[in-house]
Amino acid sequence: MEKVLPSGTVVFLFTDIEGSTGLIRELGDRYDDLLGHHHELLRAVWSRHDGVEVATHGDAFFVAFVSADDAIAATLDAQRTLAATDWPTEHPLRVRMGLHAGYARPVDDDYRALAVHQAARVVDAAHGGQVLATDEVLALRAERSADVVLTDLGRYRVRDFDDPISLHRISAPDIAVDVRPPRVRPAEHHNLVRPTTSLVDRVVEQAELARLARPGALVTILGPGGTGKTRLSLEVGLAVVDEWPDGVWFVDLAPITEGEVVPMAIATAISARSVRGNDALSDVVAHLAGSTALLILDNCEHLAAPVATMVADLRRRCPAIGLMATSRVPLGLIGEQVYQLRPLDAGDVESAAVQLFLERSGRTDTAEGTDLDEIARLCRAVDGLPLAIELAATRAHLLTAGEMADRMRTSVSVIATRDPSVPERQRSLDRLLDWSLDLLSPDELLVLCRLAVPADGFDLALAQAVAAGDPISGEAVPELVWSLLDWSLLIREVAAGQSRYALFWTVRSYVLQHADAADIAATRHRLAEVLLERLGPERSSSSGWSTRLAVEIENVRAVAADPDTDDDIARSLAWSIGHYHDMTSTFRSGIDEISRCVSRRPNPAPVLVALLTLQADLHLRLGEVDAAAELVTEAAVIADEVGVPEWDDMCVVRTQGEVALRADDPLLAARLADEALERGAATKRSEARLWNLAALARYALGDLSGAAAALDRGLAAEEAAGLESFLVNTHGNYAEMLLQLGDAQGAAQHQLAALDLGRSTGQAHVVAFSFMVAARFALEDGDAADAVRLQAAADVIIAREGYSLYDADQQAREALLDAALELLGPDEFEHAGADGAAAPVDRLATQTEEILRRRAAPPVNSGGRP
Repeated sequence: MEKVLPSGTVVFLFTDIEGSTGLIRELGDRYDDLLGHHHELLRAVWSRHDGVEVATHGDAFFVAFVSADDAIAATLDAQRTLAATDWPTEHPLRVRMGLHAGYARPVDDDYRALAVHQAARVVDAAHGGQVLATDEVLALRAERSADVVLTDLGRYRVRDFDDPISLHRISAPDIAVDVRPPRVRPAEHHNLVRPTTSLVDRVVEQAELARLARPGALVTILGPGGTGKTRLSLEVGLAVVDEWPDGVWFVDLAPITEGEVVPMAIATAISARSVRGNDALSDVVAHLAGSTALLILDNCEHLAAPVATMVADLRRRCPAIGLMATSRVPLGLIGEQVYQLRPLDAGDVESAAVQLFLERSGRTDTAEGTDLDEIARLCRAVDGLPLAIELAATRAHLLTAGEMADRMRTSVSVIATRDPSVPERQRSLDRLLDWSLDLLSPDELLVLCRLAVPADGFDLALAQAVAAGDPISGEAVPELVWSLLDWSLLIREVAAGQSRYALFWTVRSYVLQHADAADIAATRHRLAEVLLERLGPERSSSSGWSTRLAVEIENVRAVAADPDTDDDIARSLAWSIGHYHDMTSTFRSGIDEISRCVSRRPNPAPVLVALLTLQADLHLRLGEVDAAAELVTEAAVIADEVGVPEWDDMCVVRTQGEVALRADDPLLAARLADEALERGAATKRSEARLWNLAALARYALGDLSGAAAALDRGLAAEEAAGLESFLVNTHGNYAEMLLQLGDAQGAAQHQLAALDLGRSTGQAHVVAFSFMVAARFALEDGDAADAVRLQAAADVIIAREGYSLYDADQQAREALLDAALELLGPDEFEHAGADGAAAPVDRLATQTEEILRRRAAPPVNSGGRP
């Protein structure tokens, strides 16, 4: 039977088996049988509760429900079913589940909706055996059953949600409860991830650093790779979090390759809202101004100079914040307090280094075969470096501590090849890494070297694309990745239901220094080509492109900045980064990133033309017409010489026309659009942009019928190309124009389409403008209170998003509120406004949809026939 996906407000469920990678290794070929049984059981559960299976990816289900009560009942039924099943595993099978609700519409047996991505983030926050749900799900419940136990876990910052959200644990009296907190950072106090292993020793260091970390202070934890600087900074942050009213925020700089990107990393970590016209540092300063927060900047050494410049600026503009850095070199700032972190004491059998080895290897000092003297000798051989000891402990099931120590001592030939400028205290870690790599098979070592190329980790699909190549087949890569995970050379995280892997920072740096240069160059080329193929300009109109780019953006940045990357590939990826900034309204950051790429790669080429016109577009978003005009003039000169790219063949004309509109020359804009359309565009994307330019120009000239005809053509081109982000704005523009023409039915139809797309894609400003249109209709229908509620809700969203209304919109708003005040009186007017400002957006969006549908419907005659 063909599945019918629900539409409107839908409850989405994602599930994921905890520790599936370990199960694959434990069961081997038997894992397929386990997975098949798991699927069979859960499909029966979904069917019992009217759930529609949207998709299944590996061990993860994606299910849609019309009813929140059915969805909740299904999760509890599923957990009972799983718990009652006898699984062929050492430990019970544990499945995490996440519920979220939102507006969505099915497209091609799937959903294109922000709520889907958000639901996937909710399941990532759960532990195996837990069911987590958002407020949106609970608000839709019709029943209040004693069989359902709801626990409010507090507010958390979850990726893909603009603001902190409340998470609730769903359980039942007969189901064992896992009380661990969600695997995401709390909303108000920190984003620190509590380590799963204990910190051995470092009591004195932790206390001293906690004392030094004060408002206005800059403390740099200094030490060689492997001393545990990152781990210690996390422990200090967790220890002092209650002393910082505005929280403790950890910023990992390891994957960052360009100093200019550091403010963006900080803005992301502290969840600073992007303000139109601001660069990322200004957003950070605006967020931290007047606050007392502690920032921990981890792994600064490769960016020491730009980090120092930015830290100096932050200390001047946000004097109440504290800063803690970890680095192999000081930042060199006045007032910097450098805290030298030494390796662990490895002097005797009772030393901290020996205790660390015992704990990490799972041994006790009294266990048979444990030779404490040999362990101490091994710890001294690696100079007490915690990372080296932990790596050695993972080999304890293969070799004795004495055998490992002997191997350290006999690696003299390797030591002799080391750069003499490297301090002696760091060479022991090198020796251990050499030894660790020697234990790998040739295929494991080759794949490890190739996987060190991505700057910010990889999923299995990217690993296969990058690591496969003579003599490694793509089919062999996943098993080799899991083997490297067993060797403790990779770390694994789960994001949006998928595993993502990365090398330890120290391991990655070491591997890249010593790998075969030719093979690394070939791997970099493969990485560049696969990122271009998946995330390049020609893919930018595909569904989910911006979400995929957000995950890989540091990898894309690193490739674009690499001087060895082909110029056209680098500039195409820079275009993708700029377009992503355009979609996320971080225009200033997009301008900065494009400008850096253009300055490095100025040689004329078609892709340079597209890059310059995109930079001009971003300036126009900020109202900087002169800067845009200068850039598009430069682009036009280059285009005359070398041409334009096929995927954006009308970039120069389009931007010239938009500059003309902003310069109050609609005649020129209309002429440019008409001439280009007469020549013909190579792509539907270009054609759509030209018709929109033509429509705006005619609208500015007062030719409303001509503008409507152009918008019709633009809509057709956008629909053919699947350009949803364009469709939203075109429908909204069409609605505004039809309102001025007095066509309320047509305006409602187009605003309804804009609202549908805006809700699906999470574009809050589109929802706000739909509220404003619905408010006008409500007032005309005699419901002034609803008009005020909708306008007040729109005002809140517009202020939050940093939008400023055009004069015509502002005048319409003021006229509406004046009329409503006269009808309601001051008290009722004020009450309605407060109610609208506090009302749930989804509730008002549903009301707006009902108002627009009534207006969009054809008129009915007295006989009841249209």
